Amino acid sequence: MSDKGKQDDQRVRFGSNQILMPEAKRKLALADEAQDKLVQLTERYPDLATDYVQNMLKNAGPRKSAAGKAEAGVKKQAQPGLAELVAGLIGQMSVDEIIETLSRNHGIEVNSDDLMLAVGEDVYADMLRREAAEYRQNALSDEQIADLWNQSGINNLLGGRWDTWAVNQLLATKGAGEFKP
Repeated sequence: MSDKGKQDDQRVRFGSNQILMPEAKRKLALADEAQDKLVQLTERYPDLATDYVQNMLKNAGPRKSAAGKAEAGVKKQAQPGLAELVAGLIGQMSVDEIIETLSRNHGIEVNSDDLMLAVGEDVYADMLRREAAEYRQNALSDEQIADLWNQSGINNLLGGRWDTWAVNQLLATKGAGEFKP
């Protein structure tokens, strides 16, 4: 079975339900679109938005998840040469350190979604899996790992924020292979 077929059969928690991955991506894309509309309306009519809505939008994080962009038809491409630069860093640095190194040493500004696009979802997941396992060895809980990644702007595989369940699921799945730029 292809990687796409495996992913399509994968179930994820969405609220209190377990749904198939394609349905989760579709729902996240719709939520992204709704958030974009809400942002547009609050920018155009700021006096109509309650403090709660304004704070929610300010704290919501990235406006478009990687899944939302793909589902909405916005095809983002990896930056040329990024995969080759990252190849030598994988296994030596955390995701956050790779992003920081690219910025500081190469003047390349990327986020975690860009990094996942450059190396592929399976390799990105393996990088996070190694990092989470190391954090667990250093007595960090899944909640602390999620908080650390969220504070660092490291998105989960669907482009959203981490929670304890997502960290646990990441560590419960097996790695998919090695990175080949």
